[in-house]
Amino acid sequence: LCALSSSNVDFVPMRAAEAMAMGCVLLSDDVPAMRLAFGNPAASYYDGEMHRQDKGVWIAHSRTAESIATCVEYVRDLEEGERRDLVDRALALIYRKYTYAHLARRVLTKLGLQGAMRLV
Repeated sequence: LCALSSSNVDFVPMRAAEAMAMGCVLLSDDVPAMRLAFGNPAASYYDGEMHRQDKGVWIAHSRTAESIATCVEYVRDLEEGERRDLVDRALALIYRKYTYAHLARRVLTKLGLQGAMRLV
């Protein structure tokens, strides 16, 4: 389990992808950057309760102690198969879009060096 806050930035820190790559279930505040990077969450806390969604790769909290504690309990109480499915979906997404090689390509492209990855 890894808890992360992205509310003070308009990007997703690489540690979010690193945590999921290590098999952690990621809890984060529900901000546009997280949804843009990782899609809708597998479950969200709002209106005082958890709401399950389908096929997400992270768990969204609403930045209160109560919501974070409820999300932690939600993850704790997942059936092993459900937790494993969540982790497997996250790993697949990370390997598809968020490895350091993907990051290096994005940086090199922004610098106008798209072909430089062939040298690495």
